[in-house]
Amino acid sequence: MDTSRVRPNTVGTRSLVRRQAARALSILLRRPTSGRVLLYHDVSEARERGPILRVSPDRFAEHLRWLADARMHCTSASALIERGFPEREMAMTFDDGFASARPACEAVLARRWTATVFVCPRWIDEDRPELLSWRDLREMAESGIEIGAHGLAHERLCGRDVERLTRSLDEARERIEQHVGCRVTGLAYPEGLASEAARRAAAMAGYRYACSTLPGRNGVRRDAFWLRRNEVHGTDDRRVLMARISGADDWIAPVKALEARWRCR
Repeated sequence: MDTSRVRPNTVGTRSLVRRQAARALSILLRRPTSGRVLLYHDVSEARERGPILRVSPDRFAEHLRWLADARMHCTSASALIERGFPEREMAMTFDDGFASARPACEAVLARRWTATVFVCPRWIDEDRPELLSWRDLREMAESGIEIGAHGLAHERLCGRDVERLTRSLDEARERIEQHVGCRVTGLAYPEGLASEAARRAAAMAGYRYACSTLPGRNGVRRDAFWLRRNEVHGTDDRRVLMARISGADDWIAPVKALEARWRCR
């Protein structure tokens, strides 16, 4: 499994535009809004994954400090939903199951916060050093980190075959529960893609919520199987991070939604 293929390693034009837009809007958008879910991938110095997938440990520590300074409290995705998206509370999530998620989560727990880590069972079975192991996940779950599914092997959840998609998602959930010993209620769609059939399948497979990669706010009226998340980049300084959780990225959600629909026909 080559995790570098999960997302492009280079910074695309759209990412540059989003960064510049967030920086420009940071002059106006300085107050974090409720219902935000942050999306991280690799928190390490592995530069081959590029500034979209990777946030350095030092920068991540700064992000935590800036969030605390803004009087924000970070929690798991399921807890945020259960509490009805209260003010000054947001969820922190990590996709793909990189091994670096463990020290990152330890830093989160040190602040008496928590987070959610979404993993792919088949990837873990390959016993790759860059990924979390089943033992890691068991110990993280025992410490209060929520473990969710990210597909069986980061496959696109597209198409109209609800039965096939349900079997795949059900297997992913069951394998994590078997190895980790915790109940799995959350799903993050690989690449943020999910057909209407996949959303129905997620509910039928026993999940209570599922996350996209569309930026924006969530609330009690938001579709629980199409939650929005604000992706955080390694280049995000304090101004850009605060702007993202204040709504600076929300304008691109309709564009990404159309793109996702076209890619997931």
